[in-house]
Amino acid sequence: MYRSWFIHLLAALSLLSLYSCENCGPSAEPSLILSFQTNTRQKIDTLYAIGSQKPVPAQPYSTTALTTGTQLALPLNLNADSTRYVFRIDGQRDTVTVFYERRFAYRNRKCGYVLDLYQPKGKSARTTRGTIPYVSYLQNRDGAFLSSSQNTQVQLSVRL
Repeated sequence: MYRSWFIHLLAALSLLSLYSCENCGPSAEPSLILSFQTNTRQKIDTLYAIGSQKPVPAQPYSTTALTTGTQLALPLNLNADSTRYVFRIDGQRDTVTVFYERRFAYRNRKCGYVLDLYQPKGKSARTTRGTIPYVSYLQNRDGAFLSSSQNTQVQLSVRL
């Protein structure tokens, strides 16, 4: 009798602890998910972020062959409402600029502030060589019970 009572109490405490956990939302900084649409296989020679002295080092971009569906995850400038990248693709230069509106919101004392990126008034993105068929802004989604959170990101597609 005491054993079953103890098991029920343990189960109740376990469920209570699961519901009391708080997910503070984003687990990474906002990023730009840049995808390319191209009819021919092309190669990124160099990728620079405007204002940086060196190529963006996160991935081996200098060896990346572009085909339709190729995606690059790039950092965004959190101190400004736009970020600009310069590519040399098969020797030709292209500048891609993405615009966004930053909004900070106080979540609570434990989690602090959360940053979301929204579509700005006016132009969302521009490129000097291609066209931009698609731009999407995804905001933070708080993690709920048995689900994960989604980080803020801008998804941008460039047709070369």
